[in-house]
Amino acid sequence: MRKALIVIGVLILAMAAQLNSFAAEQGDYDTDTSTPSDKFCRGAANTATFWAEIPEGMINEAKDTDPVMGVTVGLAKGLVNSIVCGVGGIYDMFTCGSAPYDRSPTGSTQYALKKADWTFRQYLW
Repeated sequence: MRKALIVIGVLILAMAAQLNSFAAEQGDYDTDTSTPSDKFCRGAANTATFWAEIPEGMINEAKDTDPVMGVTVGLAKGLVNSIVCGVGGIYDMFTCGSAPYDRSPTGSTQYALKKADWTFRQYLW
């Protein structure tokens, strides 16, 4: 019974990922759609990549002030943001069946890793 539930859960995750990739092929990937599968996939992605908020906070703080503040204060800001992003992702996954679908409980509509990638590109290149 337990193995059957695990297999069913994996199948549901695989189907949700396929629905998201199909939606991305149909239109612009950057636009936020409003379906439960998109909310679930956004939550899964933010839960898996919440750690990207830590270096992003350090880079943003270093750009705004200086490198020492980026390592200390930026680390603290990044840790807080990563916790918020991870908890928000879990919340999105568990509430994917209820509206609103177009935003996270944190108010952000972006994926954590996409936002961090943009920050890294601005800082490094």
